[in-house]
Amino acid sequence: MFSSVAGSFGVPVILIEPYKNQPEITTDSFVPGDFEPCDWCGEWPKASKKETRVQSRVLILTRGKLLTSARGPKQLLQGVIYAMLGHWILFKAGWLHRDVSIGNVLLMMEPEPRNPVEAFSNLGELYFNECVGFIIDGDLAVKWNNLDHEDALRRSGTPPFMSINLIQSWLSGEEIYHTPIDDLESFIWVLLWAIFDILPKKRIQLTPVEQRYNDSLRSNSLGLLGVKGGLLDDLDIRPLKKWSSGFRAFAPLLKEWLTLAKQARAEMIAFEDSPPTDVEFYKNYYAQYLEIGVKYLNDLPEDWPYVPSLSS
Repeated sequence: MFSSVAGSFGVPVILIEPYKNQPEITTDSFVPGDFEPCDWCGEWPKASKKETRVQSRVLILTRGKLLTSARGPKQLLQGVIYAMLGHWILFKAGWLHRDVSIGNVLLMMEPEPRNPVEAFSNLGELYFNECVGFIIDGDLAVKWNNLDHEDALRRSGTPPFMSINLIQSWLSGEEIYHTPIDDLESFIWVLLWAIFDILPKKRIQLTPVEQRYNDSLRSNSLGLLGVKGGLLDDLDIRPLKKWSSGFRAFAPLLKEWLTLAKQARAEMIAFEDSPPTDVEFYKNYYAQYLEIGVKYLNDLPEDWPYVPSLSS
């Protein structure tokens, strides 16, 4: 998947191609099934359908580091935006990633020159400079032009970062198509997870409302993950003083991204069981997410707020 777009913005450079003629293996013993309600335990995994995959190996030349190692808010958002561009590059090449998560969005060890993304050149010189973030791991990716394949209806992703629509469909037992709209929303939860992980390490205490969402994102319960839907309302009604100093810098961005995600979810629900397949339809949403991100990027501080230790 990555080899076809290697060297593009937001994706790694591939050193060695995958071995393509390995025997097929099944992972049904290792991949958990969907969850269904259980009277005495809340949720219980269903038996997994057997999932046949092709064993492959790939060596990546691009060296990365954790998103949570960002030196400040600006670099953190840059990493997310550049990985979002990489996601677009993959989608344009016919692939849907389906596992946007904190472990799959990385910062580069050092900025690298990359080919410009012409589709969004109107957003400014950001896309013609060096790249600092990228997306990895195509383990759960599917070919977007093959929606008739069973995997296209298989819910996919890492639960804390899955879109609200996917979580709700999982809880209800309904089958819906996983689309780029879901992956774009996942970038919001990746950013939020990273913020909540970083702030305590910088001696910035999470407020009670922030801690509630942090606990939700780190929960294995799909029911608890459902509280993510209330974040937009909380950003609307709670005064800034209810949020920590480190979170406030991201609040306007998160509010706009969450509003866009809500709008996109509503539009996708209207399509019911036949999502659009036109790349241009989704390109419009990529552009909106990127425009919002770029709008706030330059206003974010280079460094995290300084909080002196009690001993200083």
